[in-house]
Amino acid sequence: MAAIALLHPFPFGPPIMAPQAEALRAAGHQVIVPDLLAADTHRPQPPDLSFLAQEVFAAAEAAGQTGQVAVVGLSLGGYVAMAMLADAPHRVAGLALMDTKAGADDAGAAAGREAYAARVVAEGM
Repeated sequence: MAAIALLHPFPFGPPIMAPQAEALRAAGHQVIVPDLLAADTHRPQPPDLSFLAQEVFAAAEAAGQTGQVAVVGLSLGGYVAMAMLADAPHRVAGLALMDTKAGADDAGAAAGREAYAARVVAEGM
């Protein structure tokens, strides 16, 4: 059985996925909830979706899941899930996208996201 990766939205971290993770684990599923925003020294700046996709695959491997992963992505997590599917479709057993979109932001939306991210970094949640 494929593990299930739950991918959180920005600016939240893995705890926002805790109720879903607990329910899935109680039903006998292996669940991975990687921290997409964790600070590490090898992360490109700005973070790249393909890089984050590989981080999710690495988290699955670290948890002992070397085969396919079913991926659930919420907002930012959805962008990462789509990058996982684009980069390694043979490793994705299933895909659920929630409150996300496939198209790139226009210049105004991208500027708004950058401003929001800067505000979160400066002021916190």
